[in-house]
Amino acid sequence: MGKTSYISKDIARQVLNVGPDFITAQGGIAQVAEYYNEYIFEDFNYLPNSCGGSKFNKLICLIKSVFRLVWIAVFKREIKVVHIHTSHNVSFKRSAIFVRLCKLMGLSSIMHIHSGAIIDYSEQNFGYVKKVLSQCTQVIVLAQMWKQYFEEKMNLHNVAVLENIVPRPAINRQRVGDGKMHFLFLGRLVVTKGVMELVNAIIENKDYFSSRMVLHLCGDGIEEAKLKNMVAQAGLEDTIVFEGWIVDEEKINLLNHCEVFILPTYFEGISISILESMTYHLAIVTTDVGGNPTLVENGKNGLLFPVESTQAVADAIRFCLDNPETVKRMGEASDEIVSKFYPESVSVRLAEIYSNILANRK
Repeated sequence: MGKTSYISKDIARQVLNVGPDFITAQGGIAQVAEYYNEYIFEDFNYLPNSCGGSKFNKLICLIKSVFRLVWIAVFKREIKVVHIHTSHNVSFKRSAIFVRLCKLMGLSSIMHIHSGAIIDYSEQNFGYVKKVLSQCTQVIVLAQMWKQYFEEKMNLHNVAVLENIVPRPAINRQRVGDGKMHFLFLGRLVVTKGVMELVNAIIENKDYFSSRMVLHLCGDGIEEAKLKNMVAQAGLEDTIVFEGWIVDEEKINLLNHCEVFILPTYFEGISISILESMTYHLAIVTTDVGGNPTLVENGKNGLLFPVESTQAVADAIRFCLDNPETVKRMGEASDEIVSKFYPESVSVRLAEIYSNILANRK
């Protein structure tokens, strides 16, 4: 029995997606690509242009992908549209190579921007970003505010909004039964994800928090050793649990066990981790940056707080601990909001974008 797909075979055979290798790479874009493969396309034409591992491995992957695209353009003539998934900084520069190649080879290009920091990056590299995006057939962003920015600031007329995708959940709610509220963090253990503020908030309030909560820190990154040392020195190993980078059943189990998803990130697009947590009826506690306010209505399905504030993180945690019934209601509201991000909804808009580009090529 074949997997479910929502993009017709006729359209799919004409589209090549380009982005990080979702087998070896970590992060939100790789997760989106994996979901496209699993839920949107039956036959997914995909070209990895970055991968996990060393800088040398990444360079080799990029060089191979460039030559592979040229080969596809010459010999696989049914490919007409190249859908490039990108972020900012190095990712954007890497993607710009493929935009230029598409233009030279007569292919239509889509630049799909997943980064919540794209406005800051664009402000710092205004002329370069405008030039690259102007060469694209289509630019896709994750929320209306980014579309408005590119249209008003850069005078672009090729920008569309497409929601991120999240699969329907495998719900099997099983509380731990320890009388504590369980918080979940999914992401890289790096400064810009707010992990320092998160851990410090718990350490500074450990007398009140430690007997009432457990934080599951899921991820890895350059701050992991430092964070573990901080937790050990505070004697909070039972309160802050390092789960490592989790996938599949491990992640599903924690999503089913936890009540609150917390992400004190400095910038964000439309977070896949937030969307996943919403499908499992978790209350969302996160910063008021990027696309977060489009997913979280303060007080309805979660809490929004200022970025880079240990006190704000502590206040949000304290509110959750003191108001468990409100947390439960917010989790139920998350489920109501997330429906437009399911594959059957996102694929309709994506098919429209592909169809319009293909029709205009004729």
